[in-house]
Amino acid sequence: MKKYIIFLLLIGSTVVLGQNSVNKSSDTNSSSKDKTETYPTKNTNGENEKINKKIETLNKEIEKLKKFKAEQELKALRQEAMAQTNEKKDDFDTNKTFSGGQTAQQALNPEISVVTDMGFKANIADPPSNENNRTGAYFRVAAFHIQSDLDPFSKTFIGIEVHPEGIELGEAFIDWNGLIPSLTIRVGKFLQNFGIINRWHMPSLDQFDNPLPAVTLLGGKGKLNNYGISLHWIMPALWASSNELFLEITNSSNPNLFGGEAYSVIPTTLLRLVNYYDLSQSDYLNIGFSGIMGPNNKYHAGFDENGKEINEDTRFTYLGGMDLTFLHENPKFAKTSSFLWRTELYYLYKDLGKDKLKAYGAYSYMQAKVTERISLGTRFDYTQPAELDNSDKYTYQVVPYLTFMQSPWVKIRLQYNFKNGTEMDKADHRIILQFIWAAGPHKHERY
Repeated sequence: MKKYIIFLLLIGSTVVLGQNSVNKSSDTNSSSKDKTETYPTKNTNGENEKINKKIETLNKEIEKLKKFKAEQELKALRQEAMAQTNEKKDDFDTNKTFSGGQTAQQALNPEISVVTDMGFKANIADPPSNENNRTGAYFRVAAFHIQSDLDPFSKTFIGIEVHPEGIELGEAFIDWNGLIPSLTIRVGKFLQNFGIINRWHMPSLDQFDNPLPAVTLLGGKGKLNNYGISLHWIMPALWASSNELFLEITNSSNPNLFGGEAYSVIPTTLLRLVNYYDLSQSDYLNIGFSGIMGPNNKYHAGFDENGKEINEDTRFTYLGGMDLTFLHENPKFAKTSSFLWRTELYYLYKDLGKDKLKAYGAYSYMQAKVTERISLGTRFDYTQPAELDNSDKYTYQVVPYLTFMQSPWVKIRLQYNFKNGTEMDKADHRIILQFIWAAGPHKHERY
């Protein structure tokens, strides 16, 4: 192949040289004839055209040969690659099996997290204002959170709390998502969506304890926790950046607000509207309105002198609330600095037949992140007692605190409580050192 290409190149060069020599000789002859006398010359234009056509033909042949050679080299490379591939196939063990383990039984196990809350209290007042404020160590709760996706449309959460007094079922519910667009359906026992902090578990609060108005007006631990059904609708954005609506129907088992019975003829009904505003890249505002109503009369309250069962006339309790949260957090410095302001108002109206109980309360706190791990804050509480003739009665509390986030698993808080009011013989001073640690995939989730 190479010899054939060289032979064609030699022929081409010979023709070109011949053409040049002919041109030179013709020029010389013409010049000499010009000096002497002119003779008729032969026409060489036709021969030049023939030579040019031969050169063009030879160039085309050379290009074809180069292209043919390149194709042959590419074909040889492909054949070599195929041969190597066949050798690897011969070495492959077709009897070998592969398994990913996605269908292993342990993958079906639920996710389990454990949160522990304990610490120390020091009462500065002597003697303490009540038995719960004595100096010493305390153990509040070890909470086991069990969570699992059941199928593409539903998931479950179960919270079991272990206290020094015993074991308690905190929450146990199932959620359905996606069956109806933008709607979540919850059934079971759950912390209700009244205000902001009612949904938060105690170790997840920004302070050690619930605010005074929540504890005083709602009773118990300051939580609404009942059995029933909840509907959560993410509404189209109407007058805010985002709007949400909650509707919850539960039993009337809260004895401080309602009849205190697990089963009643009339359930309690809760409505909550949430309005979220993106003010800027660094600021957001959240405004919520909550209301719950339910019967507070007693069914099966006893028997009269004739042995007839006593059922009280139907009466209702109404509890309203408004909450506001403002957060400033520059995305450039979010890890080391932020500012939070949260406040919530409560108003209680309870029909007692001849008498009407009215009470209100509020709390507000500000919290600033000063380093990546340290936050400082102060909360102020004010409330009236949930009793008749309370217009001149009140209790207030000031709560400065420091929270150290050692890691995503360990949190330490130092807090000071100053509480006073018309219902107290003397002011209460407490220092609390709180230790919270968590293990598992969900760690310090609020709810």
